[in-house]
Amino acid sequence: TVTYFISPRNGSLINDRGTIYLITNGLRIGFASAQAFLGLGYSFANAQPGDTSFMVSLAPINSEAMSHPDGTLINDNGTIYIMKNNTRTGIPSMQVFYSWGLSLNEVVPANNYDRSAPVSGTITTRMANQLSI
Repeated sequence: TVTYFISPRNGSLINDRGTIYLITNGLRIGFASAQAFLGLGYSFANAQPGDTSFMVSLAPINSEAMSHPDGTLINDNGTIYIMKNNTRTGIPSMQVFYSWGLSLNEVVPANNYDRSAPVSGTITTRMANQLSI
């Protein structure tokens, strides 16, 4: 038998046997403390159960004094962006937002580090053959 694994979407929070991981660029990042997790605006309620054991781990996030990793949805004064390649990519409408299967409860407040990242355009409505933003 052959087993295939599909990585969760960028920005997903996965609870893998009690450890919360943020998925970014096909990798998993843990959190060194609840303070770092909560300080970045994430919610334990948004973590979905799953297996990430097949994914490569990056060093854990140990501070909230950083911009959010790729895939994180941020709200900067009412404008929703997705962090992508150390930039903020705008989401121009709720139609576009929902076309990607995104949920408002995943959006976290932007911090000063996010606001210093350049804006890099906007995403478009998801087409049938597109798997990720």
